[in-house]
Amino acid sequence: MNTAIQDNPVCPVCDRAYKPNEASCPVCGWELQGRYELVPDTSEVQLRYERDLAQARLAYRERQLQQAQAHLVTLEAELSRERKAVQAQRTAAQTDLQQALARLEQREQQLQEAQNRLEQLQDASYQERLRAQARLEESTTALRQVQARLVQLEEASSLDSLLLYSGFEQAQAQLEVSKTALQKAQRQLKELKDANRHAQDQIRELDTERDIYRFAILVGLIIMFLMMFGLIDIDLSRVTGLWSNETPTPVRNSASTRTSTPAITPESDRAVMPPEIRETVPISLPVVISTNNAAEVGQLVRLGNGIANDVAWAPDGTQVAVATSIGIFLYDANTMQEIRYIPTDWLYSVAFAPNGQTLASVSAYNTVQLWRVSDGSLLHTLHEHTDRVNSVAFAPDGQTLASGSHDQTVRLWRVADGTQLHVLEGHPKAVISVVFTADGQAVASASEDQNVRLWRVADASLIGTLEGNIGLLRSFAFAPNGQTFASAAWDGTVRLWSMTDGRLVRTLRGHTSDVDNVVYSIAFAPDGQTLASAFQDQTVRIWRISDGSLMRTLKGHTDTVWRVAFAPDGRTLASGSDGSIRFWRVDNGQLIQVLTGFTSPVRGLAFAPDSQALASTSFDRKIRYWHITDRMQPYILNGHTDQVSSVAVAPDGQILASAAWDDTVRLWRVADGALLRTLGAHTRDINSVAFAPDGQVLASASDDQTVRLWRVADGTLLATLEEHTGSVRSVAFAPDGQTLASGSGDRSIRLWRVADGSLLHTLAEHSSDVNSVAFAPDGQTLASASDDRTIRIWRVSDGALLTTLEEHTGSVRSVAFAQDGQILASGSGDRSIRLWRVADGTLLATLEGHMNPVTSVAFAPDGQLLASASWDGTIRFWGLPNALQPSAPGTQP
Repeated sequence: MNTAIQDNPVCPVCDRAYKPNEASCPVCGWELQGRYELVPDTSEVQLRYERDLAQARLAYRERQLQQAQAHLVTLEAELSRERKAVQAQRTAAQTDLQQALARLEQREQQLQEAQNRLEQLQDASYQERLRAQARLEESTTALRQVQARLVQLEEASSLDSLLLYSGFEQAQAQLEVSKTALQKAQRQLKELKDANRHAQDQIRELDTERDIYRFAILVGLIIMFLMMFGLIDIDLSRVTGLWSNETPTPVRNSASTRTSTPAITPESDRAVMPPEIRETVPISLPVVISTNNAAEVGQLVRLGNGIANDVAWAPDGTQVAVATSIGIFLYDANTMQEIRYIPTDWLYSVAFAPNGQTLASVSAYNTVQLWRVSDGSLLHTLHEHTDRVNSVAFAPDGQTLASGSHDQTVRLWRVADGTQLHVLEGHPKAVISVVFTADGQAVASASEDQNVRLWRVADASLIGTLEGNIGLLRSFAFAPNGQTFASAAWDGTVRLWSMTDGRLVRTLRGHTSDVDNVVYSIAFAPDGQTLASAFQDQTVRIWRISDGSLMRTLKGHTDTVWRVAFAPDGRTLASGSDGSIRFWRVDNGQLIQVLTGFTSPVRGLAFAPDSQALASTSFDRKIRYWHITDRMQPYILNGHTDQVSSVAVAPDGQILASAAWDDTVRLWRVADGALLRTLGAHTRDINSVAFAPDGQVLASASDDQTVRLWRVADGTLLATLEEHTGSVRSVAFAPDGQTLASGSGDRSIRLWRVADGSLLHTLAEHSSDVNSVAFAPDGQTLASASDDRTIRIWRVSDGALLTTLEEHTGSVRSVAFAQDGQILASGSGDRSIRLWRVADGTLLATLEGHMNPVTSVAFAPDGQLLASASWDGTIRFWGLPNALQPSAPGTQP
């Protein structure tokens, strides 16, 4: 038996071949050697061997059966899942097919209706043509009669007619001279008033200086008197400055005191700058922001007047109101000087009451607010709408206000006390515009349902509906006579309609009918003879209503024109675009004035290494470079073809890098604004750029899920880091330049070795997208900001999570360390900036003032200023109360 067992080349249980040195089968566990070798070969042993072998084979077959059954269960489960998936796909496909068939049937029905309507219009047009020919013949006969009568009158009184006409011309000329003289006198009176106010200001300053000198002389006399009697002993050389010619005088705003600025081409058409940008703002920076004084940090300066969304003229034409992302700005219509700023939430629209004493504004938070124009005080806030309000309009008597909203309603309010009078319901989609008729008895509402409804104001009843053929609306306006209304569509056309029968009178096609060339705004002139339209192609066009002819095209804007508005006298037209409002003469299209200072959402900030300049980026595809110690006026770098998302200044301050959604990184020379090179390897939007501490390497982060490293000197691509599985939102170099951090939409932060691009650590505690990363100045810790509303602080050496900061109520967009590493600043979608003590995570201060999410925060390298950028289109500087000292009035705190 021993010999038989040892000579068997396979396992008797599982039939697996085995080697002579194997003691047991690795598959079934049968002992191949040792169990029967030392026992004599007897029949008993043989029986035991066969029994054990049979049991082992049975156990082995049972195990195989169990495995097969388990595998069968798995296959059945997979088959069931696949069957359900196929069934779901079949059901979805059937649903899609049914929907497609329904849409096709609907389109066929619409086509049939359109054909029927076309036949009706053609028939009506033919009948109208016959009537027009008859009227033309009647008019021709009447004209001939009038001409004959005119010849008779001319023969009878030609001399009197000539004298009368000559006198009329002379009277007209004298009237024009009188008007010119009156206007000149008014301007001179205004100039005299301004000069008088300026002289009074100077007199007050001189009075203050005189009092100071008198006090100094009195102190000097007292000191001399005391010295005469030997009561004190003072070295006069130390105090002679009190009365000598070396007495310091207050520094005034003067061009001679300003330092030179780079020869970068300034923004064009800067005819009028708002005060906070126009005035010189010298800076005294004696105090560094620290954990001891963080609670005293406040807003020092606001740059920019926000994003302009609407413009309205006062009924008497003396004031212009601009609704922006940070409130309402009131300007003198003649001088374009700012009269008043009313801070409030993001506004979409603004309208004057007929008496000019009240303003209505529409905010982004579903409310309508009424303001007293004279002092900017809030009168009433109307809260009843449940979605965004798109339009407001006053009744001609000023006693009623109408508002149209995305909540599909029109609401009527009593202006005196803000009481809601009526809710007009019936539109199945958002109401985009409301207008009162000239008599104030009815209000019209235009909706995304492509219908215009006319409502009776007295009882809120529906008078009638113009249905189905006005197109997808973008803007809507009534002619002053109430007989015609105009609709601006997304297809690049303006249509004129008869209010009496809903008939299409005329289509204005001066622009290409293209979905990419939207008509954003239309407005009738006060006399109803002309109409202005604002287009996406950066132009404004003026049309003659009588025949639909294009009178002139106004060019000069560099971006989409979003609003047009006629002055009450009809002679001036205002148009808004590209951060400016332009004023044109209607009769000849001449540009009169440009009101600048309005911006687009600001995305990125970066201080220059010397803390004396700040670079900013925005949605308008421009990079602005602000000199803080000189004029708060930006110089512009143009070149990107899509919004610029990030900016960085090289450590030596000589080169600026910008990243944009045009998939490029651009390097600029700061001294003259020259474009040095364009880096274009990314395949999607670029979100962030950062210089290495030595300035020789640049990192860029993109939606293509990569981080790329570039040699700054020649633009060579050095490495591509590809571990992220989502868009990369932010990059930052460690202070020693050896480590790079990247934050991504895949909710992780990754730390890389710069020398070879190897991945060191992956930090994955955030529960949503990571928007920003920043190293502490010592390089030992890293801060990250996320859409999960938290800031997390990590130890760089091993990637350990040290602290989680959770006070923000919105996504955190940006983080930055102060120069000493003891304070961390964070900017959030909750519109606040928070200052934290890094050591223990204590919240030191909450800075509020922005009207929209804060997109970027940055400390000046010397630690004395904090800058913040926001979707509200402004940049704000924060610091200790005495950090910024404007030399002239007008700088906005």
